[in-house]
Amino acid sequence: MPTYAKVRYREVYPGVDLVYYGKQRQLEHDFIVAPGADPSSITLGFAGAEKMSLDPRRGALVLSVKGGEVRFEKPRIYQELGGTWREISGGYVLKNANGVGFAVAAYDANKPLVIDPTLSYSTYLGGGGDDLGLGIAADGAGNAYVTGETGSTDFPGASSSTIQSSNGGGIDAFVAKINTGGTALVYSTYLGGSGDDVGQGIAVDAAGNAYVTGYTGSINFPTTAGAFQIANAGGNDAFVTTLNPAGSAPLVFSTYFGGSSDDFGFGIAVDAAGNAYVTGQTLSTIFPTTPGAFQRANAGSSDAFVTKIAGGVPTCKPEQHDVEGRGHEKGDDGREGEFHFCKSSGEMDFDERDNDGKIVGQPMKGKMSTFTVLGNQAVIIGSGTLANGTPVNYTAVVLGNQPVIGANHFAISWFAANGSVFRTSGPLTDGSIVVQPQ
Repeated sequence: MPTYAKVRYREVYPGVDLVYYGKQRQLEHDFIVAPGADPSSITLGFAGAEKMSLDPRRGALVLSVKGGEVRFEKPRIYQELGGTWREISGGYVLKNANGVGFAVAAYDANKPLVIDPTLSYSTYLGGGGDDLGLGIAADGAGNAYVTGETGSTDFPGASSSTIQSSNGGGIDAFVAKINTGGTALVYSTYLGGSGDDVGQGIAVDAAGNAYVTGYTGSINFPTTAGAFQIANAGGNDAFVTTLNPAGSAPLVFSTYFGGSSDDFGFGIAVDAAGNAYVTGQTLSTIFPTTPGAFQRANAGSSDAFVTKIAGGVPTCKPEQHDVEGRGHEKGDDGREGEFHFCKSSGEMDFDERDNDGKIVGQPMKGKMSTFTVLGNQAVIIGSGTLANGTPVNYTAVVLGNQPVIGANHFAISWFAANGSVFRTSGPLTDGSIVVQPQ
């Protein structure tokens, strides 16, 4: 079978030929406008594009498609005059909702004109199952961050992830970072539990941390100590997760966010301070709201929500003379407790898990009120709320100045407003407890 370097279609428009050719293993095409022909006769249409727009800063054509965007960079327009290539000013122009053409500045109409539309890159991203990209963002260097859903057990690059290297069950969310040329994955990971999990929106800050939102039906979606909500409150819950620039373990931050019914995170943004702003849909009549919020009650069967999560990362920033801890203890009730507390931010969070890592009982999220420190022991008193909304008053006793597994100790007990009592006490199994002299 013969092979060719170029294929030329003549007169695709009056006086305009279309030339296809290979360049760096990609298929490129140029329009060749004959002397006297009109370049404005060229009209391009794109099947599957939901919307077309122009990037005024870079002159790029942006196609909005399901799951993200496809960009054509500013076209190169030039003529060969006297043995040299002369660039001609011009660019894309929207002719109508479905058509794109080219605007070209003055040029020598007695010579051929070349219009070279440039597609930066376009690539598949998926494995053997069904995969869908739903959210995309880019950093200042041009790396692309993508999230969505995957039913594949062989999603590209995820097998080497230190966050989650395999599908947790059913459909999982995924997060992938693609380099500026679209030639390689920087990182890729599954993100999910035993139920269905879907990534819907993604944002990136100046440092390269990726902030993801979506929804999860899993009871064991990965969360971090100190998270706002460490258990699924019912049905599908929204989630907010932050990955570090390398996309490696541990997660910077991860939390459920929802009420007793279905809640979905659809979009996320991040400001210069690292605060995450999330929007989505809630069917819950009991949904986390803040005092003084614009609207604190569901006005119908389904409402939108807007939430700001301060920092999008753990808020603890240990200071001198601080009391801080994060890790796990083996309770005398036979269960593993996960804790996070920090004097400088006033946080105190605790939950218990069974041997399969599933949360048992009602996790507690609280604030500190008073501290008493004697040597390397601290007594902490405060109040909080269980995941079901029940108020509690707690007392915690922590022991340790360094991560000494088995020697450092964590104990907590609380009295709930409904009359229930909880207590556990045990040695540190991982993490650290620091009690600084006051």
